Amino acid sequence: MKDFSTKNLIRLLPIAEDFKKLLLEQIDIISSDKKSELDELIWDAYYALYKLRLDRNIQKALDDESENGEKIDQDFYIRIKNKTEAEMQQLKPADLDQEELKETRQKLEEVLQNEKADSTNQN
Repeated sequence: MKDFSTKNLIRLLPIAEDFKKLLLEQIDIISSDKKSELDELIWDAYYALYKLRLDRNIQKALDDESENGEKIDQDFYIRIKNKTEAEMQQLKPADLDQEELKETRQKLEEVLQNEKADSTNQN
């Protein structure tokens, strides 16, 4: 993925489409404090998923080295990184630990709910 914006990460994360739509609608209209909080949560979620996939792919490649002749050379990490990035673009909610996904969604929803409460209290 060439354009690593928060909106693109929202589109990429394997969360329900209705919730993605809500996040994408709200991200430009919420307060800057809440936007920063959402940005951090979204980037943390993406990085955690990416790191888990990358670690798994590295371990699998090392395990497969003797069986399939995976070449451990100077391009090894680049190949695994590219494979992981391609997988990340194809993630679906079913590919993830549902508890982890639920926890991330709850945190994102809390930020949006807090924003609504803050804007209501200001009126």
